[in-house]
Amino acid sequence: MASNAPDASQATPPPLADQTPAAQGGRSPTVPFEEEFNEFPNEISAWNSVLMYINHKILPGFANHHIARVGRSVAPGLRVEVQTAWGPRIPSTLIIRLQVRNGDDIQDFAILTLPMGQTEKPMDADSFRPSERPEVRHIFPKQPGDPVGVSYSRYRHHDLDYFKGIPSNEPTWVLVFRTTWEAVRLETVIDVHKIAVSYPAKFWDRIGSQPAGLRSIVEKLRSTFDGKKPSEQVSIQFVFPYARGWERDWYVFLTDKRKINPGVLDLQALCDHRIEKLDYSNALIGQQWLDEELAWKQKMAWNCGKTYFKARLLPFPGSEWIPTTSDMAEYGMNGTRGPMAYLLVVNLSYVREFLPDIGTKSKVYIRELAQQGYTLPRPLVAEADVKVLATRLQRTLGNAEDWAKKKFWNRGRTQWNADEVKELFIQSAAVDVAMFLPMPSADDRRNAAASQAATFLRKRENEDDDDHYRRIFDWIREALCVAPKTRYHEPYTGIRLSLPPGVSADVGLFFLEVPRQQDWPRGLKKPPMVVEAPEMSPVTDLQGVLDTAFADPRDVLRTEIRYSVEENWELKGDEAIPIMNNVDFNAEETAWWKFMMKGTKVAQGPTKPKH
Repeated sequence: MASNAPDASQATPPPLADQTPAAQGGRSPTVPFEEEFNEFPNEISAWNSVLMYINHKILPGFANHHIARVGRSVAPGLRVEVQTAWGPRIPSTLIIRLQVRNGDDIQDFAILTLPMGQTEKPMDADSFRPSERPEVRHIFPKQPGDPVGVSYSRYRHHDLDYFKGIPSNEPTWVLVFRTTWEAVRLETVIDVHKIAVSYPAKFWDRIGSQPAGLRSIVEKLRSTFDGKKPSEQVSIQFVFPYARGWERDWYVFLTDKRKINPGVLDLQALCDHRIEKLDYSNALIGQQWLDEELAWKQKMAWNCGKTYFKARLLPFPGSEWIPTTSDMAEYGMNGTRGPMAYLLVVNLSYVREFLPDIGTKSKVYIRELAQQGYTLPRPLVAEADVKVLATRLQRTLGNAEDWAKKKFWNRGRTQWNADEVKELFIQSAAVDVAMFLPMPSADDRRNAAASQAATFLRKRENEDDDDHYRRIFDWIREALCVAPKTRYHEPYTGIRLSLPPGVSADVGLFFLEVPRQQDWPRGLKKPPMVVEAPEMSPVTDLQGVLDTAFADPRDVLRTEIRYSVEENWELKGDEAIPIMNNVDFNAEETAWWKFMMKGTKVAQGPTKPKH
């Protein structure tokens, strides 16, 4: 589905073409997990970004960087996303969303529905290496330039990182060699009269407000689609980067299994002919098409975890950590007056699938906002305990020295080599020294800090035991005076809320608790970390805030939401009431909800909780 920024896994450029990849050679697709699909369950894939071709010509409007990254960029212009669906109760269908991107704003302008169960032949599929295809310059042609009048995404640097050091006038197909070792090409041939094309009124009613370059793209493509004769046959191709297991989303279309349900999926009818309001995935499970509702919910949860949502973060009034006299004893520090909770507002205008139900607990990641931990204002242990630790570490370092010398001579050496003995000492001592140090980062697998500390703590030439002990004692005392550091991308604990009475907005709301600092001393409560969110005045008019929440794209955050579905997920109708009506009437959440609603025109008086 439409994402606000590239996948985090795409942030680092892939190996160059002369490097050895994990995938070797072009392959014909195989049907994966055949035994797993013996019962042929209903399946709906996540949305996947692709390059699209009609009659082997790439659609006009793709930016050069979007082609060069094989559909995975944040470049302005045309985007194409596809979703596959099939099963005994779902017609075999390929849904194509044609979109335009302007900055970080992505809008659907056409939706194509292909009844794959009615094609004469299965889809043709193969994987290929762009560097080995003679026709690569036709597959990835150079475009005139970015559309006129568009804005660039704030994540554009992720695209540009792939092309550092390459002249800007290089052909697009040359740039592909820097981003994609292997790609997949799919092709289907279908009668034009079988393709359903819908044009969202939400976009076309405001076409005049679009930049000139984008208007040119969408009008040209609409003219192309509308100009096809119903009696024609067209060949449609898709190209996207190879990824292990890609066949899972396509394998039915590659075989005659696609004909098990050759019906036509009428998206227009499912959304009462308001295609821009369509909740694709929910529409597909309507009409009693899916009996396996739990499996479906689990599938949606899995897809949700792979999707980026556009969101805003509002401070949770009343959640501030107010200092008290017991803070030092309980936390080892005083309250900071910072928020301990936030309200997450998720934009549903373009993405509404996969989100959890009201009342579902979630883990929420907002990686754009740094999280700051704290250092302790006092030592963690008494001086007597530091003396014990220093004595033990001195003994351990002495044993490491003896082990290093013994290991050196056991290697059959005939001449002394101080550097080699030093390396052996560090190899042994660093393990014990590391317990006093912060957790190493993911890119420091060798724990360089521990090696440096072991080098520093090694007994020096002509240093007596007392001087060595004092150095160790001072080092341990200093190390224990601050809490260990981590990378601090801890998830928020969230729960989805219903919109309060009287509030109307196309958003999802989540109550988020600020992550606690996990690497905090035992015996003390873990404090809420500082989130580097923009400061804003307390919100009193929730409706007013939601009306303009996404007006400025600079305020929008890329958010990941993850949750699990348990077997008892179903709620009876009379139990599905707003979660804010289920909390204790005097609880903090209720007080906050009332505060947020002060400026919203609703019926006066709080809603009493059900018992």
